[in-house]
Order: sequence, then structure tokens, then C-alpha cells
Amino acid sequence: MNRRARTAISSQGWHYLLLLAFVFAWAIVREGNLLLIVAGMLCGPMVCSWWLAGRMLRGIEVRRKMPRAVYAGEPLVVEIELRNGRKRLACWAVRVDDHVRPEDEPQRDESAQPSVLFSYVRASESQRRAVRGRFPERGRYRF
Repeated sequence: MNRRARTAISSQGWHYLLLLAFVFAWAIVREGNLLLIVAGMLCGPMVCSWWLAGRMLRGIEVRRKMPRAVYAGEPLVVEIELRNGRKRLACWAVRVDDHVRPEDEPQRDESAQPSVLFSYVRASESQRRAVRGRFPERGRYRF
């Protein structure tokens, strides 16, 4: 299954956007050209950061390997492999998130969200990490 990687805005990014909106609104209200220039200069780093984050995720492939069946109370080990398919650039600080929820109760909002952090993967190499856990109840679960 090939899914497109998504980027998310961190809490610091939201604070930065709030500051940007405040400066832009203040520039419109006060009709200050200098404040509009400052607002434009504040937009630059945010757009550049978003664009670079999207470019850095190109060429990265994530695979998940799971056991066929696990019983309630037994340990579950899910292996996640990150492969950097780029020829020159390494990738840094890539976090892979997963969601686990019971299949028979889709309306229940209790889902586990295991995540794995790959701190550094060289160009044309791959790394593996394992997530360990247990299912407390019987049933089918969707990853």
C-alpha cells in the first residue's frame, strides 16, 4: 500500500502562524506598509520550511511487518523499516506513526497510536525499529 506522506504543523508552528496573523491583521488595520513587509518576511520561513519538509519526504519508503495472528495477553512485535531511496541526501528525524483500533467497534474512540523515531538514515540505506505491545482484549484489530 503506497500512501502519500503527510506533514503536520507542530505547536510551535501554530504559535508562529498566530503571530504572523496578528502582525498581518495589525498591518491591515493600521495601514502600515512597513508592517506588511514584516508580515511578508515572516511568511518566507514558514513556506520554505513546509516546502523543504515535503521535499525531504520524497524517496522515503516505510514498510511494516507483523505477525499473522496474536492472542490476547501475548506480546506483539511489529517491525517497521524505513528505506531511504535517495542517492545523495540522508534523512533526519523521521517519525512514523501508526493507529491501532478494534475492528468490530468503529465508533469507539479508543485507539493506540504507537510511533517510531528514526534519527538518521544514510542515503540508499534502510533501518529497522520494533514496536512492542500487548492486546488486552480478544478480537480483531485494524492497523
